[in-house]
Amino acid sequence: IALSCESSVLFCDEPTSALDVTTQATIMDLLEELRVTRDLSIVLVTHDLALATDRADEIVVVHGGRVVEVLGASSLVAEAVMPYTRMLVAAGRDGIATPTSSQGSVRDRCSFEPGCEWVQERCRNEVPVLREVGPGHQCRCFFPVGAPQVRASCVQVVQRGPH
Repeated sequence: IALSCESSVLFCDEPTSALDVTTQATIMDLLEELRVTRDLSIVLVTHDLALATDRADEIVVVHGGRVVEVLGASSLVAEAVMPYTRMLVAAGRDGIATPTSSQGSVRDRCSFEPGCEWVQERCRNEVPVLREVGPGHQCRCFFPVGAPQVRASCVQVVQRGPH
């Protein structure tokens, strides 16, 4: 039905969830064939990072209803800087179910603030903007992991701590 309108974009929401690996590959191969033969763009919504990195060109990570990181699929594992994205990658690598969280309103703060190991006061009181952190790489985080300001703020915290 979705293809009958000759659309240029096809949205696929969890098209392979609960399928065995062989059937999953068959469905993804079919979608790839449709993409090429009909010149389609496909938006694949999935919790399966392995599938996404294998089949997508670009990854858009969403948390709390907000886009929190955008980067090339081939860079996800090595270059993710948003703490939530890094947690998802680690969970997938370690064979742990995708972590979920239930926050209340995140209108006035970072959506990942309650679960973030890098959280600072600013994260509790402001909403970070989605900003470029590298070519083709955007992140919604005040303190992206590995950025110089994170290392500097950690040093400040250590220097001020009770030792």
